[in-house]
Amino acid sequence: MTDIQTVAGPVDSGALGRTLVHEHIFVLGEEYRQNYQHDWDEDEKVEQAVRDLNELKSLGIDTIIDPTVLGLGRFIPRIKRIAARTDLNIVVATGLYTFNDLPHQFLSRGPGLLIDIEEPLTDLFVRDLTQGIGDTGVRAATLKCAIDAQGLTPGVERTMRAVARALRQRIDTLVGLVRRGYAESIVVSHDASCFIDFVSVEERPQLGEKWNYRTISTEVIPALLKAGVTESTIETILVDNPRRYFEGVRA
Repeated sequence: MTDIQTVAGPVDSGALGRTLVHEHIFVLGEEYRQNYQHDWDEDEKVEQAVRDLNELKSLGIDTIIDPTVLGLGRFIPRIKRIAARTDLNIVVATGLYTFNDLPHQFLSRGPGLLIDIEEPLTDLFVRDLTQGIGDTGVRAATLKCAIDAQGLTPGVERTMRAVARALRQRIDTLVGLVRRGYAESIVVSHDASCFIDFVSVEERPQLGEKWNYRTISTEVIPALLKAGVTESTIETILVDNPRRYFEGVRA
């Protein structure tokens, strides 16, 4: 088993029980709410949420995953108030919800943009996962992005790439999957290349210093061993699973 981060703190994965994997507690435009919803009663809304979630718990549901992220009005201090008054596990997410453009804070900041820096979204997502959301002490346990009829717009693509990079930085995700018994279903790789003409040679370093053929061997495997993953399990992931794929043999 492995620890899963919830609003109330880590919970053993074996204690999650019956889980609904996509439920929102509040979906709000916080700027709109603060300026125009003059009849908003914070305490009343919290009370209603507590009643609803306790009713859900009484119906036999033990955990919900709330994928309310940037773009949907995520406000963790409010969710902490609610979590303190229910036995329902609440798991929260990081990521960004958009079908088109990014928020203005990111439109000119990022690789190849006016302010040419590494993707700031990735840093935000990783911080939410590893350190906590704001100063709440609550860590996200999953990532979210979205796509709809508009297709893979530049904003959606940036979000998806940032989510993917954040996932690649999460050794604990891989360790957790192993501990939950999925070792025989895991394969790993870098999606790297000796040469790629999507970017110039000069721009290549901006894609990240870890995007190469070496990172799994020099960083990921040592980190897995340090976390308690055995050599035989690593052999299963790197040797047995790819072989079974080509042989058409199920685990």
